[in-house]
Amino acid sequence: MNSKNVLIVIGIVVLIAALTMLTLSVIIPTIKFNHAVDLRMQGAYVESLEAFKAIEEYKDCTEQLKATEYAYANDLLLKEDFDKALQLFTPLAGYKDSKERIKEAKYLKACKLMDEELYDVSYDLLKELDGYKRSGQYAQQIVEAQYDEGIKLQSEYDYEGALVWLQASADKGYAPAQAELGLMYDIALGVEQDYDMARKWYELATEQGDAAGQAGLGFLYAYGHGGVPENYDECYRLSKLSADQGNARGEYNIACCYFNGQSVEQNEAEARYWLRRAANHGYDYAQYGMAKIYLNGDGVRQDYALTYYWAR
Repeated sequence: MNSKNVLIVIGIVVLIAALTMLTLSVIIPTIKFNHAVDLRMQGAYVESLEAFKAIEEYKDCTEQLKATEYAYANDLLLKEDFDKALQLFTPLAGYKDSKERIKEAKYLKACKLMDEELYDVSYDLLKELDGYKRSGQYAQQIVEAQYDEGIKLQSEYDYEGALVWLQASADKGYAPAQAELGLMYDIALGVEQDYDMARKWYELATEQGDAAGQAGLGFLYAYGHGGVPENYDECYRLSKLSADQGNARGEYNIACCYFNGQSVEQNEAEARYWLRRAANHGYDYAQYGMAKIYLNGDGVRQDYALTYYWAR
């Protein structure tokens, strides 16, 4: 074979090799691409993501990566692996309905945390989602549950534990918990007496129209505690607001105002009316007062049976 023919053969071989390489450069990525799609269809999301990343420059791999991450995130959501799902959904916020899926993941995570009584973390997520599904209702349930736990521990004389739960609820703006914290500081219930702290929590509760907060703040004005001036008019005003809501302490405060002629004209009949209301609502000081009235016959017929009834 002469040199000319050799060159032709070499040229043909080189051409075939080049065509083969070109073909392979097209076929192999296509095979890998199809394999990555198959893996995703099989639910092998991690392997599919790795396969797509290996051929990231091929065709529409960027979109396929997003589709795979989206599918994987939804799968994790179904499996209640909310943290990993959120890690995948967050960068995809502009893809399909990922923004809604992010909300759903946070919502479901919050519900799970709530079931596990991890209330503070759950509450923060629910407040972030305010308006989404039942997030507002569940957030309210959390502050109520924390309050209820605090009251339960109080009844068991675990004041340190009660303080923790009531503080958690009060910090979230729950008025009954704020009023109860005020009372604990007011009467030194498991804490050092601190009228300034009592005033702080009573005022926060009162701003929301809470009857217990109004009664407590009225009491502080009666004695000038917590940095407020002694002011019977303000005591009466706040106590009347409280009493009109059926709060026993507010009713008792009103009775005291009528007995002593503070802010109102002294009127023992009116005082006994409010004292009885407070006693009927279970206020122990009022019940003691009613027992004393019947024992001494103060404005009523002396009655030892009723004395015993209220004193028992």
